[in-house]
Amino acid sequence: MTEESRQHFFVMMNAVKKKLDELRYPYFDVTHDFLPSEEYGDNCHVLSGGHAILAQALTRDSKFQQWFGDLK
Repeated sequence: MTEESRQHFFVMMNAVKKKLDELRYPYFDVTHDFLPSEEYGDNCHVLSGGHAILAQALTRDSKFQQWFGDLK
C-alpha cells in the first residue's frame, strides 16, 4: 500500500471498529501491522502463509475461545 492508501485504510477501519464497539459486537482486530507485508498478494489479499498466521492467532484469542466454547 502507498502511505496515502494506508492512512485511508486505517481511518476507514477505525470507524468500523468504533461502530462495532458501540454495538458491542466482538471482533478480531488484525488491522495494525499484524501481518508482515510479504504475506499479502496485494493491498487486501492475504497469501496462504498469512492465513495460517491469522488462524493460529485467532485460536489463541481469548474472546474467540470463549465464543467457540459457548457453541459446544
